[in-house]
Amino acid sequence: MRNDDKKRIEKYLLTSFLKHAAIPASIVDAPEPPDFIIEHEGRRIGVELTETYIEINGGSHSRQAQESKARRLLQKAHAFHKTLWSNARVNVQVNFYSGRIRPNENLEVTAQQLAILVGCHPVSPGQAIVLRSEEYDDELPDSVARVRIYGLDDHGPQEHWTEAGAGWVAPLTRQHIEERIAAKAKRLPKYRNVIAENWLVIATKGSSPSQFFNRDSLQSLGSFVSPFERTYFFDNLSGTVISLTAQAPFAPQ
Repeated sequence: MRNDDKKRIEKYLLTSFLKHAAIPASIVDAPEPPDFIIEHEGRRIGVELTETYIEINGGSHSRQAQESKARRLLQKAHAFHKTLWSNARVNVQVNFYSGRIRPNENLEVTAQQLAILVGCHPVSPGQAIVLRSEEYDDELPDSVARVRIYGLDDHGPQEHWTEAGAGWVAPLTRQHIEERIAAKAKRLPKYRNVIAENWLVIATKGSSPSQFFNRDSLQSLGSFVSPFERTYFFDNLSGTVISLTAQAPFAPQ
């Protein structure tokens, strides 16, 4: 992900968090570090945003890494499809085999295979077809289990090529939260060199399977120890905001 895309997503998450937390504040800077500076109740506060994910395996086989590869692959496939079938308008949803996008996989080649597969199965507006590996094994890339193609008309919504999400959620554990707090606590001295008061927001966009958590599990975990003046958990999908630590009045050191 490009840095400007990352910053745009972070700003969106912070704006959404402030709204759902009912915190009247304005974003005044993005010094990096910390991620942002807001103005709230007449004082300026640093806000560091960090996302939490489910890690099934480490490194390049983690769910987060697989999702990132899937997004890049589908962006390439969509672009290649438009160069060959510029007038075709389709929504495409792909199920990948778990962990099957290999670390050394040539995404360009796989994307071209996928684009050609979609182009060779034209659909009319409103028509949908599903290509499954058990029926189209010779045509589907090795990492793909299923492709759903839905035809759009000229005045329909924007095209989307997406990965089909998983249908289960994982419990949020103390370890998930404590690991994010610990990782950011190491950088807190750098944030305080910029601004004295700092908040930490542990967020999930909820837009990908690695962030499908059972939020109810967090309510029973109790409070956490954090060196930040305030520490929150924020689930953007549901708008849930949970204060993870007691909020003592800020006392400048």
